[in-house]
Amino acid sequence: MLNKGEVRISQASSYSDSKNYAIKDDELNLFTRTLTPQHLVPENLRRPNEPCFLEQHHKAKGDFYIYCLAEKYTPRLIDDFGADSMLVIKDKELFKKRMLSAFMERMNFDKFLQTFTQVNYVDPLNTNPTQVILPFTKHFRYCYQNECRFVWAPSNFVEKLHEPVFINIGNMFDYAELIAIR
Repeated sequence: MLNKGEVRISQASSYSDSKNYAIKDDELNLFTRTLTPQHLVPENLRRPNEPCFLEQHHKAKGDFYIYCLAEKYTPRLIDDFGADSMLVIKDKELFKKRMLSAFMERMNFDKFLQTFTQVNYVDPLNTNPTQVILPFTKHFRYCYQNECRFVWAPSNFVEKLHEPVFINIGNMFDYAELIAIR
């Protein structure tokens, strides 16, 4: 990646197939529960002296392309991802610009909505449903990842994207550094 600028962009649906616990996640679905006041629960479902929860299934409208990064280093990332090195990006804006433009050059610009933002982590057992915005909300068990992500969603929703996309952002020597760990 540093030398040639070759980047693999994965389909969100592919993350649920990973054997690595740090990567394995259902990016298309999130299940949450919200503590609900008794008076908002139908009377036939109320249980005296027990909390009531509203369970929700948040589902993405379709598959999308995603590229995930850690915004800051934490030692746990190296072990959990089985990494032997890390790429430190020193000019985030240049990297972001190159990623977004390279994807749109490779794919048809009119057919994808693109964005880049930080992930919001939530406790799925006590979540305000208005805080859940897929694909930028994840279970708080992943919060140590300090993740930000690029997302490219087809403007016409697709149930499953079948292949990753490979883009080229040019060499990164002028704004990134590869650090060997092991």
